[in-house]
Amino acid sequence: MPKMLIRLFIALLATFLWNSIYAADQFPPVSGVIALSSGQVTIKTTSLDGKVSNRNGAVGQPIYLNDEIKTGAQARVQLLLKDQSVFNIGQNSVLMIDKFVYDPAKSQLSVTIERGAFKFVSGKISNSNSEAMQVKLPNATIAVRGTRVAGEVNPEGVSTVVLLHGVVDVTTTSQGASSTATLSKSGWGVQ
Repeated sequence: MPKMLIRLFIALLATFLWNSIYAADQFPPVSGVIALSSGQVTIKTTSLDGKVSNRNGAVGQPIYLNDEIKTGAQARVQLLLKDQSVFNIGQNSVLMIDKFVYDPAKSQLSVTIERGAFKFVSGKISNSNSEAMQVKLPNATIAVRGTRVAGEVNPEGVSTVVLLHGVVDVTTTSQGASSTATLSKSGWGVQ
């Protein structure tokens, strides 16, 4: 845990410096930073005035609300969010931060994973309310409650979710009907 706190401190310091240099008032709120990165990682950011920019993802780069993070072949990236949630995505993956509100009164986190392998450890937001954190997949939504999860969204959009620790509800919608599976034992999964 101390290594993660040191990484968080370094990453937040790098974010502060980045924002000071590049006029952060033009960008959406910072949700977190890149903690680890290897290979080609691209971040698509839309500024508050609607300008779209692409930048290379490197350690210490800020992650803004609504950023789209893409990894190339043989690439991996780890995102550390302000609430200490950690998202890892593998090669040829796409992840977006849809909503991030870190406030003791009403915190919310919503992340979309369009494709690729992923693993996440939920942070403080998921501990505040069982409906405060959601991870959206092309054909399902994961409601997170203090959890570690791994999975994959294959190129055809089929999702696999495996619980590593904690409890999650995975809700799928198909042809207008939805069903929910609760995963409560480590190693249980759903596709």
